[in-house]
Amino acid sequence: MPYFAPVVGAGLHRDWNVYFSDPVPDGGMTVNLASSDTSKLTVPASISVAAGATFAEFPVSGISPTAVSATITASATGWLSGTRNVDVVTPTFSFPPYMPTSRTTLSAPHLISVGAFLPSCFGYCTDVANNDITVQFAVTGAPAGIVSVTPASVTLHQNAAFSDPASVGTPTRAGSYTITASANGFDPLTSDPVTVTQPAFTIIAVPYFAPVVGLTVNFSSSDPTIATVLGSVTVLAGAISASVPVSGVAVGVVEITASAIGWTGDVEQVSAETATFSFYPYPVQTSRTTSSAPEPISVIAFLPSCFGYCTDVANNDITVQFAVTGAPAGIVSVTPASVILHQNTAISDIANVGTPTAAGTYTITVSATGFTDLRSDLVTVSP
Repeated sequence: MPYFAPVVGAGLHRDWNVYFSDPVPDGGMTVNLASSDTSKLTVPASISVAAGATFAEFPVSGISPTAVSATITASATGWLSGTRNVDVVTPTFSFPPYMPTSRTTLSAPHLISVGAFLPSCFGYCTDVANNDITVQFAVTGAPAGIVSVTPASVTLHQNAAFSDPASVGTPTRAGSYTITASANGFDPLTSDPVTVTQPAFTIIAVPYFAPVVGLTVNFSSSDPTIATVLGSVTVLAGAISASVPVSGVAVGVVEITASAIGWTGDVEQVSAETATFSFYPYPVQTSRTTSSAPEPISVIAFLPSCFGYCTDVANNDITVQFAVTGAPAGIVSVTPASVILHQNTAISDIANVGTPTAAGTYTITVSATGFTDLRSDLVTVSP
């Protein structure tokens, strides 16, 4: 019986098993094999089986498709014969599962090979070639010449399950194509359609700007009074992303457009919103005493809609004010009362919250022109 379905491909072979009802006796034995139609199906004349075996393997080779099943007979002295009807079918091919269906005019070449495939085996037969088989690749594309396969033919070698590889080149233009694999005695196989587009951009917000060199990408803002963007960046050959700074000017919504010659552009909607602050690196202490050491304090720009994950930096130097509201008055002071959030930095200079002068409570408010104020949690001071 076979490993899987009782079929074999014409021009192909695979191992089948003959099973024994009892272990082979001491001394082993010879099992004779025969095919009812050797023009369609062949088997070895006999196989030797070692003592104790409960099964043995033998190759079954398809020669040409059958209209009526051929019969394999296994026999040995002192044993009842066994038979199996076998169909020989016309094989086709299968492409590897990683064949892409979407590419661009910059996609790197990829390898292509084929394996012999029997549809009636549902892909579970592993038939191999009886002899070397020449497999042809042909491209049907629009426009013509959209891509080429090199070499145009490969060999599925004797006793091999997969052919030598060929290379599908970089597409020369946008369009679509299919690849057909064919060989004498095989049903041809045509790939799924492959769609080729120009390479495209996607704009996303990123923390830092790190310009590189290479391809020039142009940028524009639909309203520079709300947000501005660098006019262009150059991108290193082989890079898959690049960064560009977007600067908020006033509250509103704009569209940022990216474009480059030979590429499909992209448009991203960007909201410019009023920023606030966040204490950095930690919130102010909420429990202190009249002996507590001075506490360093600094802030970073913060966008609530970014949930703290944006690292926006200042367009220009920003003066940040600290104000204490406390009971009793003068319970604590911040020195200096204002610091600078410097241009192109994320973290302000440091101030110090002094040692409290009395028991009580206080909050610290952080403010700057164009920012929403930040008020600290209530700080309790004990003696």
